[in-house]
Amino acid sequence: MALFNRKKSFDPQSYFSTIILPYIRSYPLKMNSTVSAILDAIATTYATLGLGLYNIETGMPVLPGEHPLAARLNQPNSREGPSQLMYKMAYQYKLTGNVFLLYTDKSSLNVLDSSSIEVDRSSVLPRYIDRINHKVYSDAEVAHIFDPRYDDGIIGHSALEINKDAVDRLNILQLYQDLYFKNTAGERLIINLDPDMTKMLLKDDKKKVFDAFVQANLLGPLNAGKPALAPTGSKIELIKQTTSLESQVELSKDSLKKDVANVLACPHYMITGEYGNNLDEQQTVYFRRSILSMSDILGEGLNHFLTPSERRKFNFKHDFGNLLYPSTEKLSAMLLKEIRGGVRTRNEARKILGLSPYIGEQTEVGDVLAWEANLVPALNEYLPLYFANAQKTINDDKEKAENANPNTK
Repeated sequence: MALFNRKKSFDPQSYFSTIILPYIRSYPLKMNSTVSAILDAIATTYATLGLGLYNIETGMPVLPGEHPLAARLNQPNSREGPSQLMYKMAYQYKLTGNVFLLYTDKSSLNVLDSSSIEVDRSSVLPRYIDRINHKVYSDAEVAHIFDPRYDDGIIGHSALEINKDAVDRLNILQLYQDLYFKNTAGERLIINLDPDMTKMLLKDDKKKVFDAFVQANLLGPLNAGKPALAPTGSKIELIKQTTSLESQVELSKDSLKKDVANVLACPHYMITGEYGNNLDEQQTVYFRRSILSMSDILGEGLNHFLTPSERRKFNFKHDFGNLLYPSTEKLSAMLLKEIRGGVRTRNEARKILGLSPYIGEQTEVGDVLAWEANLVPALNEYLPLYFANAQKTINDDKEKAENANPNTK
């Protein structure tokens, strides 16, 4: 029996572990800042694209008054504009691998919170259960768009979920840095010891042993930033960091940030700022990997709200102009070539550049395709208009010159 009654020696390391572990386990791992930045960048890019309903035969956009879905893409609901709707679609798609679009009575189009939706496939047509708002939606009301790469037959899964280890490692490094490299008392994780935790320290011998452990392992100059224990009434002094460990942690974090960016098909320069010299090529890679395929999937998902006969007449398309031409100089040069080649009219080009329509003597002049040879209109019926407008320009210039110098009359 003496063996079981043997008195255990006091181990300050074990005692410290019993104190610190609950704090570490409950440490609030918020949404990873790198993930948030990448999701915001992708969603913001997607929100700048134009999304509309188009007539397949003519290739022309359907006007809001011609179809209720065209009207909803122009004004989704009473609270949001088209850019806000598209931002939420892209954000949910990348974060969860799912987008649930609620189309109510042809008068409202909303993005539901994917984390609150449960898909019930117990019947022929799925039902969508909103656990937060306690509502059930039919298949006709909800378009479920999912990432086809990680579909399990019921819902999609995001690349973040499948590659969770990369994000977890980044979170752990951030936690480690927060716990061990905060250099001032105000920033450090300070653990206030309540009376229940300090009962063991009432005896002088244990208190001395534990105080020595704290001084040697937590409060010394080489242990700057480690969690500090603050018994009631004590004061934590400023301790400065003196090692290079934090810079090593930063290098590891940078490497993991690039891994996370890769997972989300986002160029790492968007979060590191290391753009390099070949920005055009990087922009093209970003467009192809991260935006183009997602845009196709989201656009096709909206077909759910079209009837079978409507799907033969209409489709959803994006305008990628803003992404294809990263600089105003390159855009202007490209538009000039398209005007000369008869691909665009002057006014189509001016609209892209944010300029008002060109109006000559006849308003149609700026809306007519032109040949490259001196930019003559491509239709014979417009030739008189073209030459009349040219003559008017000559006469106007002559009149201005005469008014500016009356002696030339």
